[in-house]
Amino acid sequence: MQASQKVSKGSVTISRSTKLLPGSGVQLRMRRNPFDTPLGLIFLTGVGCVVSSLSFYAMDRHWGSRSIDTIVLQFAVLMAGIALLFWAPSQLREGVLNEQWPAAMVDPLRRVAQHPACRALIGFLFVAMLVALGIDVHHSLYFWEIFYVQQAIMHLSNAFAPPRRKPGPRTTLDWTKVPPLHSEHWGER
Repeated sequence: MQASQKVSKGSVTISRSTKLLPGSGVQLRMRRNPFDTPLGLIFLTGVGCVVSSLSFYAMDRHWGSRSIDTIVLQFAVLMAGIALLFWAPSQLREGVLNEQWPAAMVDPLRRVAQHPACRALIGFLFVAMLVALGIDVHHSLYFWEIFYVQQAIMHLSNAFAPPRRKPGPRTTLDWTKVPPLHSEHWGER
């Protein structure tokens, strides 16, 4: 009786098996959350970017004609989008540094994120933000739309950056072995 009965409840699958756990006959196998993968976290970053951009767009339009409840709801959605925009890349960076995923899964994404075209796109979006701010000073809608996209790309690119080398031990001067200072010209002007 290797796998005669399987019961599925939520995200846990319970299999009856006498071969895998001879004592109890039960094997617990957890299903992976699709958002625990690098592509899932990149997707969540994109969702955070879109949610924050759209909620900011909705907040900017007809600001004075909305009730306080609607404004608070839109602000809460904006903050949730911004939180997702910053949380997902930090989880991605942590997973990459801790080698949570195999190199075969991370290397193609790292090549795309570290490509010079990605850095050029970040620079182009920065210039576009400044242009948008210069054109429309009072309604900086386009500035914020570009800002959220630029931040998402920049954080994803930094998530795949190779780890920085830790600084070695500081080399300090042993002052007990330094000879005293001496000069022939002390006191002269």
